[in-house]
Amino acid sequence: MYVVSPLTLRSFFHVLLPPLLCYYITALLVLIPRTLVLRIALLPFTLSMAFRGAMQLDLSFGHDRLAYLNQIPAVRNPV
Repeated sequence: MYVVSPLTLRSFFHVLLPPLLCYYITALLVLIPRTLVLRIALLPFTLSMAFRGAMQLDLSFGHDRLAYLNQIPAVRNPV
């Protein structure tokens, strides 16, 4: 079960930054030859962290009128 929290500096570094770093590392590995195995090994971690980030962050800050902002991480996921 995920606890929904608003976007703060702490939640940015603990929830949002890890999947972005995995995505960046995967993009760098694409440029290096013979790294397919590493990219496939990194994929489950990237997907699980992206799912956690999409489910845990409350980008609407509790306002009902801005609830549509919570769908952005799920739709615009870089993975």
